[in-house]
Amino acid sequence: NIVKMALKFNDVNEFPQLVEDLQTSFVKHLTKPLEYRKKQLKQLYNLVDENQDELSEALYKDLHKSKIESILSEIGIVRQECLDALNNLDKWASPEYVTTSMVYKINKCHIRKVPVGTVLIIGTWNYPVNLLLLPLVGAIAAGCTAIVKPSELAVNSAIVITKLFPQYLDQKAYRIVNGGATETMSLLGYRFNHIFYTGSGNVGKIIMAEAAKHLTPITLELGGKCPVILADDSDIPTTAKRLIWGKSFNNGQSCIAPDYILCTRKTQEALIKVFPKAIMDSYGSDSQKSPDYGRIINQRHFDRLSNLLSRTKGKIIIGGNLDRDDLYIELTIVSDVPKDDSLMQEEIFGPILPIVVVDNIDEAIRYVNE
Repeated sequence: NIVKMALKFNDVNEFPQLVEDLQTSFVKHLTKPLEYRKKQLKQLYNLVDENQDELSEALYKDLHKSKIESILSEIGIVRQECLDALNNLDKWASPEYVTTSMVYKINKCHIRKVPVGTVLIIGTWNYPVNLLLLPLVGAIAAGCTAIVKPSELAVNSAIVITKLFPQYLDQKAYRIVNGGATETMSLLGYRFNHIFYTGSGNVGKIIMAEAAKHLTPITLELGGKCPVILADDSDIPTTAKRLIWGKSFNNGQSCIAPDYILCTRKTQEALIKVFPKAIMDSYGSDSQKSPDYGRIINQRHFDRLSNLLSRTKGKIIIGGNLDRDDLYIELTIVSDVPKDDSLMQEEIFGPILPIVVVDNIDEAIRYVNE
């Protein structure tokens, strides 16, 4: 019964002045002094540290994340990243002296670290705090000015961060922009000095194409099929616990979640026997009632996962229950999944775990490499 709040999108007509202001601040060396960077890093640390309850509540509303999961996977990581940057910034910013060939022996050569300019950071919905603010830590430490755009799908997290952002960070150097595809495409039309994007491969292609128009360097953190290869001599009970944890953490909506299992039929049968206990130990007899079990971000992604599951040729041996109104998909294990199955055509990004049977480890490795 959680009602998501409305997120106000920025007017694209504001963007020209916004980008120009940040570029001017950079040219005037506002963000260049190390002491300035350290102050802003401390402020970003304070933003997440002093508001962890409000951020955790927003993450619960968006993804049904428990508070401990929010701290472990989002808030705590940003705090640690800020501390790492503060502890290492002097070293990172120092000139690096290098050896040279005989031709240049009379010279003293070194590499000087300089900020690239104004950067654009586009966040994602599955870790709406972590994957938005971690790149910002790097931008601040490097001495760049930055625009950050939260995912419009994680509405509550975006609203909270948008409210807190100007309370802690210097608006002459760091600005937050909200919007959907239209606003993002408008931003990509401006000349940035670097673009950092986290999300799907399809959107990554669009961003790469737009960045190429200005020869803008980009960092793309995208998803993919993340295999788990099990040997016959694996510790099956321990493996089952780890697989359940990895697949259900954030409800499987992580790019490094186990996407599918490759193992022999013997190992598959052993796993099937111990999976129920591993699930029971983690979420009880009804995971829908567990305060620790997450939800799918929205109905569009729910329908995508439901469609993948409905078309599988494998056997649903555990789970399979769905509740669209609650965005709940039970942790589902599917055995004997063909290599050309619907579940093997794209990144699953949800709590569905297929098992593909192979004859041996060599076959598993060949399949992954192909």
